[in-house]
Amino acid sequence: MKPPDACRFLENKTWFLGPAPAGGEPEGTRPLSTPFWCLKTHEPIGPDGDLVDDVCCNGERPCFKAQVEL
Repeated sequence: MKPPDACRFLENKTWFLGPAPAGGEPEGTRPLSTPFWCLKTHEPIGPDGDLVDDVCCNGERPCFKAQVEL
C-alpha cells in the first residue's frame, strides 16, 4: 500500500509484476532499474527531471500532488 503522504502519481512497478516463480524472474520480464515510476511520465524520472521513489516524491517537489486534496 502507498504511504498516505506519497504523491498520487507515484507507482510501484512490482505491484504489476506479481511474485517471481520459484527459481527466477517472471517470464517475459527484465530486471527493474527502479521499483518506482511516475504516472505522469511513465518513467523512473518525474516531470521535474529528478528520480522517482517513495522518499523523494514529497511536497518539496514542484510536481507533487497529494493523494487526497484537503
